[in-house]
Amino acid sequence: GKNPANAKNVELLAIAYEKNNQLDLAVNTFKKYLTLVKRNSDCAFHIGELLEKLKDTQSAIAQYQSNTLVYLNDYRNFDRLARLYMESRNYKSALVVISKALQFKNASEDLRSMLAEAQVYTGTTAGAIENFKVIVEKNPNDTNALVMLGTLCFEQKKYTDAIPVLKKAINLTGANFDLYKMLGEALFKTADYSSAIDPLTRAHNIKKNDASLIKNLAGCYRELKDTKNLIQVLYDWVSLDKTNFAQRKELAELLLANSKENDAISVLEDAVKIRKCEISMQLKLAEIYEKNGNKEKWIAHLQDALVCAPKNVDITFKIAKYFVSQNDLKKADPYLRKTILASPANIEANYLLGVTLNAAGKYSEAIPYLSKAFTSDKENRNYRIALSEAQYKTGKAAAALSSIMPVIRSGDGNAVALKIAGLCYYSTGKPDSAKAILQNVIRSDKNCGDCFAALGDIAFSESNFKDASDYFQNSLNINGYNGKFAVKLAQSYNLIGKYEDAKKIFEMVYVKSPQNSEAMYRLATYQLKDNKPVEARKLLTRYTGIKNGWYYLADAEINEAENKDNLAAVSYAKALKLLPDVPEVLAGNGRMCLVKKRFNDAIMYFGQAMGGDPDNIRLMLDLGKAYDGANESANASGMYEEVIRRQPDAVEAYYYLAKILSKNKDHPKAIQVLKNGIRNTKNSYSLYFALGHEYRLSQMYDDAIDAYLRAVKIDEVKCRDSYKFVGNIYYTRKDEKKAKKYYEMYINAGGNDPKISQLLKKLP
Repeated sequence: GKNPANAKNVELLAIAYEKNNQLDLAVNTFKKYLTLVKRNSDCAFHIGELLEKLKDTQSAIAQYQSNTLVYLNDYRNFDRLARLYMESRNYKSALVVISKALQFKNASEDLRSMLAEAQVYTGTTAGAIENFKVIVEKNPNDTNALVMLGTLCFEQKKYTDAIPVLKKAINLTGANFDLYKMLGEALFKTADYSSAIDPLTRAHNIKKNDASLIKNLAGCYRELKDTKNLIQVLYDWVSLDKTNFAQRKELAELLLANSKENDAISVLEDAVKIRKCEISMQLKLAEIYEKNGNKEKWIAHLQDALVCAPKNVDITFKIAKYFVSQNDLKKADPYLRKTILASPANIEANYLLGVTLNAAGKYSEAIPYLSKAFTSDKENRNYRIALSEAQYKTGKAAAALSSIMPVIRSGDGNAVALKIAGLCYYSTGKPDSAKAILQNVIRSDKNCGDCFAALGDIAFSESNFKDASDYFQNSLNINGYNGKFAVKLAQSYNLIGKYEDAKKIFEMVYVKSPQNSEAMYRLATYQLKDNKPVEARKLLTRYTGIKNGWYYLADAEINEAENKDNLAAVSYAKALKLLPDVPEVLAGNGRMCLVKKRFNDAIMYFGQAMGGDPDNIRLMLDLGKAYDGANESANASGMYEEVIRRQPDAVEAYYYLAKILSKNKDHPKAIQVLKNGIRNTKNSYSLYFALGHEYRLSQMYDDAIDAYLRAVKIDEVKCRDSYKFVGNIYYTRKDEKKAKKYYEMYINAGGNDPKISQLLKKLP
């Protein structure tokens, strides 16, 4: 616009610009006007106002600052400058200007509040407090001043001063988290715990996750010994921080002190996750779980504790005893060893390790530990029992018996002690005592495999093979396979005539104990009974490199079955050198002597064989033959009669007894023996055939014919001579027709007696 020459026009122009909202032009024009008039406080102040409208704060500050230097008594510039400094957070400059402004009588009342605020921000807290006090004195309901004063006093730890101010501020403002919290803490700091609880609780209800507030609230309850509320606050506290160990520890201790063990468990579990090696907590958890019967958790915490304290003997031993109680002795072993290593005098640990080693079959290793326990307390029967078991198992049966007898004499009927005593009697050659005890043991303990085995051995030695087989079978069922007892079981079955059962057991031994050549021999004998010598010899192939006594015995019997008596005799002789007491070896040598008509030697061998197998019918028959061959008819007859008494269907016994009677011309008695045999055996061709001879020799020809024809009817091939003898009877009677008939039947059946052929030619 125009450039007027006089000041008035410039002023009017500036006013016009302002009215048209051309504030930039207005500011510049008012400044020009001011240079023309030199001094004009209103104009100078107004320029500052326009700059504020333009939001040019820095220029406005500069204008007001300049004005304060020129117009020292114009309060307005000081007031606006102070407020702009506060808005710009230039508190240091504001502090100076406000101080000057307050010197004016007409100073605004809120300037003192601003001064105090500036003092707060510039660190001159003491001054701020005093100014807020002045404000509050003038205006007791100035909420902001009360809040600021209370806060400043609190921050300066002037809790006594802060408390009434904060209370008044709360009354004016209502629910306010910060004020409640400060008031509560101030009361807490001044030990007014009862009063502190209310504001702290109110603050906590507004904001649940303030840890420092909860800390103070917990402190109040702790000081007041209000356990119930302290527990609840601690629950709130630990929920805020998963790593807060101290509070979890305190909470757990309070819960435990108030018999709330189940509630304490989860708190303790969280605590040991934070600090795994807090031994006391691990042990406390273990104790609680043990009380609750949770053995898995109990042992887990004991093991965690031991990881952190590997040399702690008490923990180690507790773990060991736990595994012992669970019968997990393999796991117990290392813990027991560690316990003893650290504490050699721990008698219970020595005993338990000994028991553990016994259970693992390490009896020799167990003895030193069990001896130590036993020496410490000889009245302890458990120590005696465990030691005696180890002694027995290591072949020290006499020592074991000495150890266990005091327990037996006590008369309490301890089954384990009785078992050991019985087994020791058995091992020390006292079968009667052993049998009496062990039979009593198995009535109550059906699972004592060793007891059954010992009873089986005793019964076997007494030739009570029926009981022996039952005992051995029970032993194998309980203890599992044992080559020695399996063989004796099979032998027992064999000796009581249970050949199929015996065969099955020997087959099992042959597979499971390839080194046991007796099983091979027994299986070979079954093949021979089935007339399979080739199959029997195949069994020998496994043992050609061994050739022990059982090999030679099997070879001998196979040769004998193949009618190779010379080879059989050689093998029997070899077997006798290696197995001099085996009944089958003695019997085989006896049979070879029979073949060679060395009857006295045969009697000796058969007699010795019967000593080991007294109920063997075959041996009795062979011994009878030997006596007969040695012309000891009475002994032979006695032996055959004994066979008949024991086995009424023994065909050979009747046959050979009748033969002896016939040789002694006692044909009637021979006939009676044969009749008895026929009645007891049924369909025995040999007895009918022999009966025919006796009738013929007694000139009872019709009876002879009947007996001969019965024999040939049963087995024509083996008894075809019956036709010949019947033909001879008819020939003697001059009945040539019938004689011819039977002679022809004899020839047709395969008979080849040349005399009969010649007679046939003569007959019409």
